[in-house]
Formats: sequence, structure tokens, C-alpha cells
Amino acid sequence: MSRKEKNFFEIEGPLYSRKVILDDFDKSEISLGRYPTCDIVLTSSEVSRHHAVITRMGNDYYIEDRGSSNGTFVNGELIDKKKLENGDIIKIGDFTLKFITEKSEVSLEDDFETNKNKTIAIPISQFTNVEGIPVSEKIEQQTQLRIINTIFESAKTLLNSDNLDIVLNNVMDMVFKFLNADRGFLMLYDEREKKLKPKIVKHREKPGKKISITFSKSIVNKVFDEGISILTEDAVSDQRFSQFESVIMQQIHSCMCVPLWINEKVIGIIYVDSVIFKNQFSEIDLYVLSIISMLAATAIEKFRLSYEIEREKVIRKRLERYFSPNLISNITSEKLEKLVIPEEKEISVIFCDIVKFTVLTNRVSPSEIAEILKTIFNSITDIVFEHEGTLDKYIGDAVMITFGAPIDQPDHADRAVKTAIEIQKAIQKINESNKFKHKFSLRIGINSGNAMCGNFGSDKRLDYTAIGDTVNLASRFESQVAQPGEIIIGEYTKSLLKQKYHLEQVGPVRVKGFEEELIAYKVLY
Repeated sequence: MSRKEKNFFEIEGPLYSRKVILDDFDKSEISLGRYPTCDIVLTSSEVSRHHAVITRMGNDYYIEDRGSSNGTFVNGELIDKKKLENGDIIKIGDFTLKFITEKSEVSLEDDFETNKNKTIAIPISQFTNVEGIPVSEKIEQQTQLRIINTIFESAKTLLNSDNLDIVLNNVMDMVFKFLNADRGFLMLYDEREKKLKPKIVKHREKPGKKISITFSKSIVNKVFDEGISILTEDAVSDQRFSQFESVIMQQIHSCMCVPLWINEKVIGIIYVDSVIFKNQFSEIDLYVLSIISMLAATAIEKFRLSYEIEREKVIRKRLERYFSPNLISNITSEKLEKLVIPEEKEISVIFCDIVKFTVLTNRVSPSEIAEILKTIFNSITDIVFEHEGTLDKYIGDAVMITFGAPIDQPDHADRAVKTAIEIQKAIQKINESNKFKHKFSLRIGINSGNAMCGNFGSDKRLDYTAIGDTVNLASRFESQVAQPGEIIIGEYTKSLLKQKYHLEQVGPVRVKGFEEELIAYKVLY
């Protein structure tokens, strides 16, 4: 039988707090004390070396003092041995341990077999057409109206919901409206954890209260894995259930389990049972529940797709600030979110800065400054995107550009140098156009190497960027080595170049933040 509860200590000590899950210990006795060999070490002079022991007996836990100097207290009472209950406060020296038991609302038990004469299993695909109605006798007109009403009301209620929690609650409301179920739950498959997880648990007699329902793990898995609907009639009198404790204790007379099925894919299950003999489920009930489940799956998938589309729009809109439209359009939805998770990559970084721009701002009007920046930055952006670079950020009158992230680019160094050359030539054309009274020049620094690339920032605002010494050195090459109109690259960038460029060695040079002298190169264009 699988454990229905999760038992753990919340430990508060003089210098730290932590959580210890008792179920994770593969032993029946768990020792507590200040000695390093104890299972739970409580480092304090107030705690004895072998202070106490926790004993597991079935699903119950007991605490026993082992002749400690200062004693063991449970809820303020000095004890020798005591069974632990949920919420008990244990005092050991200057440590406080709170015992907590979390009961699962839905427990899936180990396998049990069903009586084939009292169990019906039907593939969900049979419910998609009229011929597949699983009834052994002619459907009466009243039953036909019930089925039509179920389809109409379920579709209207479920497909108009725009919130997943509302959808899931409405599903179970529909189930209890059209079926004489006493209890039920809905589980969805979690893609990350690779397992079914309960989302809604409902009891007709205890609405809104947390309840516990136990059901067969084998049937749930069969429904989920094979996409079949299962009806078990009068389970409590079935001899095959006689050894299944939960069925007998909970007096389950009849139960059904159906898959949430969409586009030949099962995304979860719905389970209902009856503990009242007169509320035995029929084949028609199985058909009704399967109808609701298919409509529910459609509503859940509709919400999920809408959510994914909106989330992807937000991500793409954000990424369009940094990446070329061509790059964005070629990124699949599956890769989109992974691209912004920080990871170490080999990249080439460019820093561009307008020379003596601060002096210029004191000589021209704010509107003209805005027009100058717009013209220069538009030109730079077009060139960067043409070479599929990442426009990392604008820093006043400077620009940071990266190649090799988020998409790997084996020729990132060549792309960076080509981009820098074209940017310098574009500035020359702006000067030659005489659009502005003043002439401009840029300093450009390029460096290559490993850097952390991804979304960085706070919970409220994240920005894609690259960080590390590779980035810092590119900035130093621009600000401390490059002269107006020059492009300076680092030695590692030079070693990565696959195409030939006219280069002239500069240095050795010293830059702020780097102890060693560095060799750099000027790109002649």
C-alpha cells in the first residue's frame, strides 16, 4: 500500500531553520542529537549527544527520549515516549521541531483486479460517434433528452470559461449535476513532473471541504495509458475487491473513471464513485461522464493554447527588442522560452560609443539630439539585425551588441567584425549626407570569450543580456584603447576569425580591472 501522507519536521534552531522529511529515511528508527552520526543533527550544548529517537510504526511516528540531560518535551509536557500527531511541537534543548502530516486528497493504491462480469471498459474513441453509444438496450426518449441536455449545458458552460480554475471547477459541477456521484476528483498530467496531479476534489455532502478519496492506481493508470472509460458496478460486493481495504472501508458501491481526451491524447482523468447502493452507475452514466470529459478536455486545451499563445506573444515581443526579426521568426515555440534561461556561451561582444557626445548635447537642442540618436541607432540596428546579432542594450549614446547568443553562431567573431566595419562606414555616410551641422565618429571595441547569457534582473523586470569579464574587456577596449573612428579587437577574437582582415597590432596595453598587459588589434577598413 502506498503512503497516503507526507510527514516532516519544521526545525527552528538558534542559527538556522530547515525542513526534514521523515518519509525519506529508509529506516524505522531516526536518531536525534548533537553527535555527528545522528540522522538529524541538532548542534547545541543544550542537546545531548544521543538525545531522542523517532520510531516509525506503519503510518504512525513516535518520539522517545534516550535519557537526555535536559529532557524531551512535546507540547510543553516532559515525555518518555509519545505518539506524534499533526501539529505537535517538540522541544529539544534550544531547538523547536514542529511535526506536520500532509494528507493527500487523492491516494492511488496498489493494484487490485476487477471482476470482469461487473466491470465495463470502453475505448474513449467509441464515444465520438452515435454508433459508439455503449448501451445494450434501446435508448429511451427521456435518456436521449438527458444526453442532449448534458452536451448543450456542458459545452455552453465549459467552452465559455476563460480561466483554468473556473474550467476545472465547472467540470466537476457538471459531473455532479448530471450524475448521482457522492465523491469525485479530476487529475491533470503534469509534463514537468511526469505524473498525474489532483486539481479538483469534490464531495456532495461536504462541498468546499478538503476530503480524502482512495482509488486504484492500476485503474487510473489503465484509463490514462490506454484511453479507456471504466465502470465498476457494486464494487463492495465484488469478491475480487474483498482484499482491497479502501473499497471496503469507504463502502464504494459503484465507480467510474474516464480519460480527459483531446486529439487522441489523454491529458488527465475524471473519477467519481457512489457510496450509496441505490446510486449505482449505469452504462448511460458512463456515456454521460465521457461526454463531459471530452468537452472538458477541449475547454482545458482551449485555455492552455490561449495561454501559450499569449505567453509566446509577450516573449516574442520582448525578444524583438534584442534579436533580428529573421532570427525570431525561425525560433520554434519549444525553444523560445529556453533561449532566455541563463547559460554560459562563447560569444563576441561589441561596444560602440559616440565620441564627445556629452559636449555636443550642450550645443544643440534636445529635439536635435533625439533626431541624431534616432538616425545613428536606426542605422546601427539595421546592420546588427542584417548580421543576426543581438542588440543587447542602449547605454545613453553607447550600444552593446552580442553575437553567438541566444542562438549559437560558430562565426560570431567574423559577424562582429563585419558589423563593426559596416557601422563605421554607415557613420561616414551620415556625415557625408550633411543632414546634421555636426560630424560624428564612433569608438568600437570587440572582445570574444565565454559569458553568461540570458534573462537577468528582478521578479518585476527581466532583460536579456550577457555578463562576465568577456563583456567588461570589450567595454574597456572601446573606452580606453580605441581612438575616434577605430575598431579595436582582442587577441582571442583575432584567433577566431575565419576570414582575412587588415589588422594592426596595438599594445601591449593596460586596461582598468585587468592586471596583465594585453595585446589588441586595430581593424583597418
